Amino acid sequence: MIGWELPPFNSGGLGVACLFMAEALARKTDLTFSLPKKLPIDDTNFLVIFADDSIKSNAKNFSAYMCEDSNGMNELFNEVESYGERLYKVIQEKELSFDLIHAHDWLSASAAIYLKKKLNIPAIIHIHATEIERTGVSPNFEIYDKEKKAFEQSDALITVSHQTREIVYQHYGISRDKIFAIPNGIDLKIRSAKLPLYLKKLKQQGYKLVLFVGRFALQKGPDYFLETLPLVKSYIETPKNKFFGDKNDKSFLSLFPIDYSARRKKISNKVRYIFCGSGEMMGSLVSRASELNVLNDVIFSGFLRNNELWGIYQIADVLVVPSVFDPFGLVPLEGVKYKTPVIISKTTGVGDYLINVLKSDFWDTKKMANLIISALKYPEMSNELARTSYQELEKFRWEDRTDKILSIYQGLKI
Repeated sequence: MIGWELPPFNSGGLGVACLFMAEALARKTDLTFSLPKKLPIDDTNFLVIFADDSIKSNAKNFSAYMCEDSNGMNELFNEVESYGERLYKVIQEKELSFDLIHAHDWLSASAAIYLKKKLNIPAIIHIHATEIERTGVSPNFEIYDKEKKAFEQSDALITVSHQTREIVYQHYGISRDKIFAIPNGIDLKIRSAKLPLYLKKLKQQGYKLVLFVGRFALQKGPDYFLETLPLVKSYIETPKNKFFGDKNDKSFLSLFPIDYSARRKKISNKVRYIFCGSGEMMGSLVSRASELNVLNDVIFSGFLRNNELWGIYQIADVLVVPSVFDPFGLVPLEGVKYKTPVIISKTTGVGDYLINVLKSDFWDTKKMANLIISALKYPEMSNELARTSYQELEKFRWEDRTDKILSIYQGLKI
């Protein structure tokens, strides 16, 4: 299995998915996982090898190369292009042998095709997101071309959703017969959580906490999430009944047995938005919050992981995932796991498989604000959403996912 990152040296869901997928597969087959640079990775049930044995002492994740300046992109492309050759030397030195290759995303795809030819074994590319999905109408064509060539030369492709399968077919010209859609799973074990003291105090003071978790990137839609704050704040902090949007929108009104002309139920008049993550949009989010006069209502927690992240899920009143496009999205499942009501955009792939969540278009900030207000105003509804969505988690067991992956392996064995 050729990867690019593993926790705790990861920038997001790619590394998390790779870790739990590899752990589940390693219980059923002999699996070796490779990374492009040596890192202090331990406590895994599979062998980890490195294409480069020199340790980068300040390395946090390799996706840090994905920045806008040309030096960063050049370094990234050099790493990607040399990955396979460097890894082949390590495989020879260690006298390792394999039956097949399973690589993740374009970052590892070129290495997979290089080794496929060198070792004369089948190669599978697992697509967590395509360049089309990451960038919409303005893809980096150098990355797109690398993807297309690798997809064409692979023996099989696995996508994390049926949406992505269709994109690979339509935009890359790959036969559907070669593409297998297998949604991601989630680790069902409840981990110990650390509740942030500052947020605990806010809750004690009656604040409602609305949470965003993810990269501050256009694909994840944090800017649309921020635009809902003035609407939510104006509803909660004034005694007037408000409904943002079209009262004749029956598709929305049918979601809740709510009489918007009735007297408003009393709820907390304090709200805070928590942005958990990091990314290139940080500066623009701060500037926009200032323009909207809501900067004092926003908390930027930074990038959190493990027990700090689990704690922030537990203490939040509602989790919002407004992705412009997300092929799958682990964040909603993480929120569900810690029994947080979840609102997602219709273009978040996990919504094709997860029923008990609220949905809106990412661009419809008025409707999204209505959903947030409803989640804060009606605890009975929120509790029911949290309860019923939690019951759905059994559908996302990694053990079941890896059984399907193994069946693809068996079909490709030479």
